[in-house]
Amino acid sequence: MSQPRLSQNDVEAAFGVSATYLGSGTFGDTWCINGRAEKILCGASFDPDRIDREIEALARLGHPRVVKLFEVRRITVAGPGYVTMSFEYVPGTDAAATLTA
Repeated sequence: MSQPRLSQNDVEAAFGVSATYLGSGTFGDTWCINGRAEKILCGASFDPDRIDREIEALARLGHPRVVKLFEVRRITVAGPGYVTMSFEYVPGTDAAATLTA
């Protein structure tokens, strides 16, 4: 498993509760916090307009096989501000592990 870009202590301080690191992708780290998958966009630079379009599309989706996007907000983690996307958490393994099994 990859290492998080943000420290667990800093993420927990920002959210005020315990956090479990789930993994990282190109654009950020994902943590399980309060029973939700919180994706913190802290990776590669990205086009804010593209992210806005993707968030808008995710907000409109409603399908039992697609995780639900609950909210998008900005949080401060150890100084800098980050966009955070709060998703339904589905326990298990990641998609890459499932596809290669």
